[in-house]
Amino acid sequence: MDDSPIQSAVCVIGHPIAGNPAQFCLSRALAALEVDWQCLSFDIPPDSLMAALDGVDVLGFAAALVAFPHPPSIADWLARRANEPADQWVDGLSRAPAGRWTGHNFAGEALARLLQNHSRAIERPLDTCVFLGDQVDFDSLTIPYREQLPASRLILRGSNDGFTAPEGPLVLLQPPDRTVRASSAVPVSAIDDAVADLLESPDPDSLTLWLSDPMRPWTPSSVATADAIKPSENVISPLDLEVERLLAVIRCWTGREASRPLLGEAIEEYLGI
Repeated sequence: MDDSPIQSAVCVIGHPIAGNPAQFCLSRALAALEVDWQCLSFDIPPDSLMAALDGVDVLGFAAALVAFPHPPSIADWLARRANEPADQWVDGLSRAPAGRWTGHNFAGEALARLLQNHSRAIERPLDTCVFLGDQVDFDSLTIPYREQLPASRLILRGSNDGFTAPEGPLVLLQPPDRTVRASSAVPVSAIDDAVADLLESPDPDSLTLWLSDPMRPWTPSSVATADAIKPSENVISPLDLEVERLLAVIRCWTGREASRPLLGEAIEEYLGI
């Protein structure tokens, strides 16, 4: 490990930062790995973000995790420094030894790994994603995941003229506070029978992804512990995604693998759920 001062501190920035479990979880995971780094949180209003990022740079932080509402705005700061475009969604930063900052989409990386793990387990590709909502909902809820989702996409509250249910396993994207049943998520009267059949009886290897709103701060309800979400190898909850995201963060920052159960327990302990 590099012993320079740059490697001694990381931070979490957001607004509001109170109630965000990231610092608590990262500190616990780093301590378990015996990585002696400080992890601090800063409440940064949007109009102070650029100045705060300059401060993170000047003060020698090694990395930063970016929380609501800032991920869509980090690209502007990176582009200004590197004079090149950055991804639209940046929820993490890491600094190279030479001082150059790199932006990361840890949420997207987390989903990609979970999709790969599921596809490997079923020994079949996940070629299609089906979204239980309209185009506006899809665009807002999937901002971090655009590049990771299957290219073939069906928006069930859009036009379903000539709809043909896909064969094989799919990724069923579930918006917050809705159920998978066709009768409530998408009224049968409003869609083709083929869509209703698809929702009622998807391929047994299909994967259901429960989405939380990426542009809202974390709350206990964000981890989606409602009775509607049953623990299953074929279900990814917002808690699963957040744990996988924090694993990706620690992997990137330290080159080490943190404990998945430790991070999950830390989130639940912090949020009191």
